Amino acid sequence: MSDCAVTRIDDRLQVAGDMNIYTAAVIKEQLVALAPCLGEDVEIDLSGVTGLDTAGVQIMLMLRRLAHSRGVPFRLVSPSAVAVEVLELCGLQSLVTEHAS
Repeated sequence: MSDCAVTRIDDRLQVAGDMNIYTAAVIKEQLVALAPCLGEDVEIDLSGVTGLDTAGVQIMLMLRRLAHSRGVPFRLVSPSAVAVEVLELCGLQSLVTEHAS
């Protein structure tokens, strides 16, 4: 089984570990619980992501829909090389903002 942790750091959420089918339920629960606490925007730091599959991508897309339904910006920042590779393969590189605000 893979491990993953979501932590709130200032006005962003940081994901560390694997975002995959094995961790999806826990990650989704943590991110959905913490995202509304961010206020004006939803910023997800992916610098600590060590593995990413389509389950992890689906969670990010769900968070983007949640943010847009609240009328707030959504950004993925500082993606690890693994995250960049998967997002590019999925054609989702436009979700990435290079640096955290």
